[in-house]
Amino acid sequence: MPKSEWVVAPGAFEPIVDRTTFEAAQEIAENRTIRKSNEQLLGDLKALLHREGILSRNPIDKCKGIAGLSTYCRRFGSLHKAYELVGYGRPEQFGSLEKTKRTKAMRARLMQELSVLFSNELTVVRKDGRINDFLELNDGLQIRVMVLRCERTRGRGILRWPTHPEIGKANMLTLMARLDETNLAFLDFHVFLKFDRLSQLNIRQDDWRLISGVRLSSLRELMTVVKKLSILVPQ
Repeated sequence: MPKSEWVVAPGAFEPIVDRTTFEAAQEIAENRTIRKSNEQLLGDLKALLHREGILSRNPIDKCKGIAGLSTYCRRFGSLHKAYELVGYGRPEQFGSLEKTKRTKAMRARLMQELSVLFSNELTVVRKDGRINDFLELNDGLQIRVMVLRCERTRGRGILRWPTHPEIGKANMLTLMARLDETNLAFLDFHVFLKFDRLSQLNIRQDDWRLISGVRLSSLRELMTVVKKLSILVPQ
């Protein structure tokens, strides 16, 4: 019978444990992850977001009654996917001090757009849920993606786009996406046969290094340019 139709007689038997211990045990059992549906897990995450205003690893780890990070990754594929399902992770949700999170969100937006535009021609390959995902064409050709955040230099206020060292990928076909001053929209896209990221670089507005690549008038040109450059990629 459903619980609403139970007839309960409190104290009918002598208790084995006291009421306080019993209620504490019930609370623990109720909060066990294995007993929670995906909807309940997402509900916990939404409640935490409403209370804290942001979602990150530390609040989730420290919050009582909410499942751990590994549970969300196991149930939903990645923590980022769980964020998406509760409506969190859009670039505009991050403040100016959360530069890295905002850039990651813009990268995720770009990868999503590419996977939709070229759903029959490429796949977004992710490594253990980390941010260093890349594109893989049906013929196995891989394309790394660089999303560069815009900054202003101190003093003169010149726009620049810093890159960071990335060992072992200098010879990969590369899509570079530069963000505009707000870091909430893309400024331009360039495709390179290869792009050196063995050292720290600061790309300027009309940087001479951009000449070695092909500027796209829109993302829809990506596959056309990639197919032309792919014949030059060493086998």
